[in-house]
Amino acid sequence: MAEGKSLSIQDIGDIYRKKTSRLFELCMFAGSRIAGGAPGQIDALVGFGTYLGLAFQAIDDILDVTSSGDVLGKTSGKDIIQDKATIVKAVGLENARRWARDMTEKAVAHLHTGVTNPLPLKEFAFSMLERVM
Repeated sequence: MAEGKSLSIQDIGDIYRKKTSRLFELCMFAGSRIAGGAPGQIDALVGFGTYLGLAFQAIDDILDVTSSGDVLGKTSGKDIIQDKATIVKAVGLENARRWARDMTEKAVAHLHTGVTNPLPLKEFAFSMLERVM
């Protein structure tokens, strides 16, 4: 899947999984493992990381086209200039926002399958999403 090609939402999801979700999964796994989490808690947090990583990357791509460099703290519009494969390019801005919301909701759903106090992570996930809604 090369940059510049027209990609489907499934292709974008695969790229995001390999690009960002794995990092979020690792962070959730390592943190919960070090903290002595039970297997069910670890699985719930890794699932949260998977979908939070997808949401995060979509949000980053949306912000690249909707925010200024001053707001982002980095050059905006680089994805377009570099013809990057992004969710915005694949499905448009509004559908990208919906997809980011869906991924955030899936992330939060994982918290309810084994996390004792999900509220801080839930609030964090939705605070990320608020930036693009």
